[in-house]
Amino acid sequence: MKKYCIFAATAGFILLIAGLTLGGICASMGYDVEEALDRVGFGNSSSNSTSYATDVTYIEETYTDNSNDYESYSVSLGIPDNFKGISVNIPVADIYISNGYGDLSIYAYGIDTAKFSCAVNDSGILEINYDNSFLEDKIHFSEDGFEFSDFEAPHVSVNLPENIILSDISVTAKTGSIYFSGITAETLITSLSAGDLNLDCVNINESADISMTAGNAYIDGCRLNNFKISNTAGNIYTDETRLTGTAEIDSLAGNTTLNLQGSADEYTFDIPKFAGELTVDDSSVIPSTSGSNTIKVNKTAGNCEINFY
Repeated sequence: MKKYCIFAATAGFILLIAGLTLGGICASMGYDVEEALDRVGFGNSSSNSTSYATDVTYIEETYTDNSNDYESYSVSLGIPDNFKGISVNIPVADIYISNGYGDLSIYAYGIDTAKFSCAVNDSGILEINYDNSFLEDKIHFSEDGFEFSDFEAPHVSVNLPENIILSDISVTAKTGSIYFSGITAETLITSLSAGDLNLDCVNINESADISMTAGNAYIDGCRLNNFKISNTAGNIYTDETRLTGTAEIDSLAGNTTLNLQGSADEYTFDIPKFAGELTVDDSSVIPSTSGSNTIKVNKTAGNCEINFY
């Protein structure tokens, strides 16, 4: 009984620290702290020059939202000979990057096109930049996620030519959601302060490095080598996914569920004790296997479940 009370007190203290940490982060970003804590369950309520490809076409439309004019933007860049990577830097937006068909194309709406830049630079990197950080003070939290007080979040989509393999992808955002679908790249770097991350049928050959502060990560049907994810507050969920090399999962508060292809014998496990339950293939005992791949899990609070099939 004494051990149980000590464990409960320790877990409660850890969750309190996690809540205060997240609250400080959100306050520094200008968000409503109480709503932010509710969102993740801690609250009281339930320089390279640029060059465009030839034959570029633009289609722009304008619509009115309250007293402000926001536009939609569409551009097709063909298939540039030197195209090899993507860099996106937008403080507030829902960002979609997917492998499709036809030309490299970009579509966006809810933006000021005078401030939106999009070009393939001399190094072959598609650079997309848009400074809309002024929108951060229009964000509030709800049970359904992050919402804006008077309009929807800007939307940016990148359609990649079919079967292209990129050298690297880098996406940086403060608030919104990021979606990757059907893409293959050597490296992936993503930073997201508040919002959810989705990886669907993504293949990363060298390394994937994901940093999140508040939000959930959903990873489905992926092949990720040297996968690293750090999440302060939120759940991490994978399904039908294979992790090779060294996989590192760092989580301060939230549940981690890894449904992985393969078997436990292929992995070496490094999972220190934490305030929560751990199961590997329905067993609370960490396998003492010495496989060629490694799974490291560093958690403070929340449960961890790892299943192989």
